[in-house]
Formats: sequence, structure tokens, C-alpha cells
Amino acid sequence: DITFITEPFFQDGVVARAVNQVADHGVAYFTAAGNYGNKSYEGTFLPTVAPQGIFGVPHDFGGGDIFQHLTLGRGSYTIVLQWEDSIYSLGQLPGALTDLDIYLVDNDGTVLFGFNRDNIWGDPVEVLSFSVRAPTSANILITKAWGAQNVKFKYIIFRGEATIDEHNTASSTIVGQANAAGAMTVGAALYLYTPAFGQSPPTIATFSSTGGGLVNGVDRMKPDFVGPNGGNTTVT
Repeated sequence: DITFITEPFFQDGVVARAVNQVADHGVAYFTAAGNYGNKSYEGTFLPTVAPQGIFGVPHDFGGGDIFQHLTLGRGSYTIVLQWEDSIYSLGQLPGALTDLDIYLVDNDGTVLFGFNRDNIWGDPVEVLSFSVRAPTSANILITKAWGAQNVKFKYIIFRGEATIDEHNTASSTIVGQANAAGAMTVGAALYLYTPAFGQSPPTIATFSSTGGGLVNGVDRMKPDFVGPNGGNTTVT
């Protein structure tokens, strides 16, 4: 299955609408929930005073802390930030009325990597892609470059073995077509953690994407099904 990382988190996009269209014609559309666990942060932007050297208005993750600590394993990372706003590419004029930016910074606020695309009148999405050569730690910094609204926002770690060490909301990572009302969304549970092996109720696999994300304020109650991960065979 495919995840479209720039499909809207907070409303139905082009792909989700296509899923609903075929479902309305009687097509059974199955989709993977995703393999992103609950590696996500969600909140409403809370502005605070920027220290010297920080451009824009930073988000307060809690108690005045503008740096959210992450532990990062070696590998490639893709983190996508979106916020609840008008989406120009869906014909919602005039487009985004808020411009948020996301950065990877060290403990003193020095930017290690960042992407500060101008989102004004465009789409409310930023993609942060980077590589880590050895296990390390860093911080997420989210700032508002423009706009009067304190918008609801979410970022999802779509790729990379990161642990959110603080201010972790462990939010839903089922988004896009997997969160479409017409989709039959399938999560995963290791077969050993099912009633047949003494685990009742069964538990979701740690990597399996979790639901609860609101689309236009409605919880779609995803996933719809959970299938077995792994298998009990005679092969050692």
C-alpha cells in the first residue's frame, strides 16, 4: 500500500475522496493503516517569546519549553508537519492564512536542519527530511512565521527510528486515504498476542498506526480491522 504524506491530515484530500467515490459505488476498498505507530505530536499552537537567534514566534510545548527532545537512531528521516487551514491545491481560496515552520535544532537552538517554505496563500504543509549517520539526539522547534491564528497542527514521523522523549501526545498516525470514511483500514497484531495464544483482548503491534485523528471534527474510528502479523509455521 502507499501513503501519500502530503495528503491532508485534518480533512479529506484528493485520494480520500476517490476512495469514498468508489466505495459509494459498492467497491470494497481495503488499505493498510500504516507502519508509523503513534510517532506523532498534535496540539494547538501556543505562542511564546522567542529567545535571541530564533526567527519567528516559537510554539510552547509546555512550561515554556520550545524545544521538544528526540532520540534519533541511525538512518533516513521524513517528518511532515501540517496544520488546520485552507488548502489552495484543493481550490480552497485564498489558501493558507498561517505559515508554520519546523526545524531540527541542538540544545542551544542552533539549527541543524530546517525547511521554512513560504506557505502564505498556499498549502499548510512542511516536509522535514534528513539523515542521521550515528545514534544521537536533537530537538524539534516549530515556529510561526506569519498569521494571527493559533492553529491546530500535527507532525508525523513517517520514516526513521525516532523516540519523542518529552511532551509526547502519541497522536494518531492514520491519515489520508487510510482515514477515509469509505476505506476498510487494516492494522496489525503479532499472532502471539491474540486470544488463540492466551492474550485477550489482542494487542496492536507497536509499529501499527493508531487511529483517532479527527477529519472535519469527526473520529472515523480507524482501523476497521486488525490482521495477524507474522505466522505460526514449522520453520524455525
